[in-house]
Amino acid sequence: MNFAIIGESTRGSLSPKMHQWIYRSLGFEHRYEFIDITVNHVDNIVNKLRKQNLNGVNITIPFKSTFIDYLDDLDELAVHIGSINCIHSYNGILKGYNTDYYGFKSLISINNIDLKNRKILVLGAGGASRSICTYLAHNNLKFSIFNRTYKNALSVIDKIGYTQSAEAIDNSISSIEYN
Repeated sequence: MNFAIIGESTRGSLSPKMHQWIYRSLGFEHRYEFIDITVNHVDNIVNKLRKQNLNGVNITIPFKSTFIDYLDDLDELAVHIGSINCIHSYNGILKGYNTDYYGFKSLISINNIDLKNRKILVLGAGGASRSICTYLAHNNLKFSIFNRTYKNALSVIDKIGYTQSAEAIDNSISSIEYN
């Protein structure tokens, strides 16, 4: 089977080395590579997935939302979050997932971190931030989002469907607080 990490500047990613080591350790003859793309090459990746030249991909910056319009199906959590980080191809049918939510949840659990009654600050409003904010909101935790643009920070809160109060810190950084 063939897999890849898709994004801009993926050559520095440790994912291919990590996955190849896992595949060898398990005796699988799978391949995992990195593929740097631009927005103009999204169609090429979708075609490779549909033809099953690629069986699945991990999505990274800045494409966590870009691929959604090309998919046949989305995991319920990915719909709610509005971004994906994995695409699975099964018989040419493409389904998107967001595993960042579960990764963050596991990180909190494994490290016995209690977030109740804490001041939580989420930096950025990208795909991973959306997942973290969704997890925090699902667990009724208060948090603030700091982002370069107020509009993008507000879009995270709007997408996850919660009310907010907001204030601009200055022209380059915005804060939105989920209560």
